[in-house]
Order: sequence, then C-alpha cells, then structure tokens
Amino acid sequence: MILTKCPVRIGIAGGSTDIDPFIEKHGRGSVINFPINVYSHIFLHKDVLGYNTIKNKYTINYSIREEVSTIGEIQNDVVNAVLGYFDVVPCWVTMTSDVFAVGSGLALSSSYMNSLVKAVSLLKGIEMSNYEVSRLAMTLERQFNPLLGYQDTYGCGMGSLKRIDIERGKMPKITYLNTELFYNFDMYLVYTNVNRSSTNVLKTISVKDDSLLHLVDDMEECIQNSLFDRFIKTIEEGWRLKKKTSPMIIQNEVVKNIDETLSKNPNVLCHRLSGAGNGGFFMVFAKKGLNPTDIHSKLHVKKVSMNHEGVTGVKHES
Repeated sequence: MILTKCPVRIGIAGGSTDIDPFIEKHGRGSVINFPINVYSHIFLHKDVLGYNTIKNKYTINYSIREEVSTIGEIQNDVVNAVLGYFDVVPCWVTMTSDVFAVGSGLALSSSYMNSLVKAVSLLKGIEMSNYEVSRLAMTLERQFNPLLGYQDTYGCGMGSLKRIDIERGKMPKITYLNTELFYNFDMYLVYTNVNRSSTNVLKTISVKDDSLLHLVDDMEECIQNSLFDRFIKTIEEGWRLKKKTSPMIIQNEVVKNIDETLSKNPNVLCHRLSGAGNGGFFMVFAKKGLNPTDIHSKLHVKKVSMNHEGVTGVKHES
C-alpha cells in the first residue's frame, strides 16, 4: 500500500511567461511561486485475492469509479498516462484532494500527476528526486494538456518559495528564495464559485512584450531584501498586467465583482486571481490576525500557509 500527497501551487509573478508560445518568442520565461498546505492524495494498492489478482482489473476511484481490463481503457487522463508510462500491472488507484474541482487555478491536475508519479516510483522501487518527479509529470501531462506551463508541475512538486527560470531548449533552473518577508502577513484563498477550463483561457493570452519578466526580477528583489511595501505594489502591478494579457482573465461578472470588492477591503493588502484566470480562487495577502469573514463575508475563505516539502510519499509493506 502506497500513500502520496502533493500540494497545489500559488504563482505570484511571471505567470504566462512559462508556456511555450512565450518562451519561443522571447527565448526564456520566469516565474516565482510556492506550494501551499492544500493537497491532492493518491492511494495505490495491489490486492491479494481481489479485483487485481483474480479478475485482473484496474480499479480507479475518483469522482467516478472505473473497472477496466487494460490501461488503454482508463478514461482518467492522469492515471492513463502514468500507468501506461510505467506499464503498471492491475492495481487500485484512489484519487482525492482538498480541492473539490479541477479548474481551480491551483494546478490541481499537475498536483495529481506528481502524486501518482511519486506513488508508482515507490511501487517500482525507482528512486526519483522531486525535480525528476516534476519533470516526468510535466512530460506526461503535456500529452493531454499541451499548453501546460512549467510552473505547474515544478511549482507543486518542489516545496518552498522559488524562482523557476526556463530557457529555450534547456531544463528549468530552480532558485530558492528567502521566506522572511512572508511573516509580515497572512494568506487566504477566496473561492469565486466559478470553475473554468484553463486551456480555453490560455488560448486567448497574448503577451506582446517582456514586461512580465521584468516584474519577476522586481519581485525577487523585494523578497530577497524583505521590501514589504514594494512587494505589495509588485503583486498589484502583476495583477494589473495579467488582466491585460487576455479579455477572458476577468470576463466573468462574478469574478469581476469579487475583484472589485477585494480591492476596496481595507483588510486586504493585495490580491490576484490564481492560475490562468476567469474563475477558481483569488489569492489574498492580508493583515495578520484576521478572521476569514474579514476578507469576504459571503464566500468561502480559507487561511493557508506555505508548504516546504513538495510531493511526498510512503510505502507500507503488506
């Protein structure tokens, strides 16, 4: 029996520069992000006298249940890709998460991909670093999500606050950053009650210059030197520039109204929508010691913290 979990990620600078169209045009991309204490979970097991060993069935449990005879019949894209790559014999795969829906803007599908790659590597006795897990997870997810950005699998799979630099034709470079600045505020997720396809949003994004890359440099300087006020202004500027990359980023009226409400809230230092946009969760940086209702009185608000481990797993011998 194998249990794995992987956090979801929050991006704070450089989003949209980590996808291939931008990298092809500008030669490089760069993001700053970190995972939080919100997770996907995988339970992987091969039974002794049941569906796997006697009926030779793969049993996949998530929002639905699949029982199939071959990997090719598995409808879940993540499970199909990972079990196919490793040529896994019939087994049980159960998937659950702290986020109830894909389309959250938190890279949940990449979190699941990392979790399952980690689980199967433990099953097979293959030693893989979190960087290697994230690299393979990205390769496999791109089979069904070609617009996947580098910040998703690497952002989820590798813990703590980091800058991810991507140059055309090279593997991503990870630079860990100082987290001292983050003791000055609390962080919250605010759910918009709107889910969307990130692929549909990403298809509309147009970044005409490299201003988002310069913003990453500014953000790194703020973090490394604990420049609190400038950090807040840089988050605000990044969100302003992000909204200009596509009319779909904040097209939904519900999302637009929440954005305006958060902007007027004196308890909110700064905020931005997580992920591609047009739904999912707002990430809010707020004054310390507040109640969730101080952030928004009508929506689901969860206080979160930074994860420093990335994807993890444990194998229990039967």
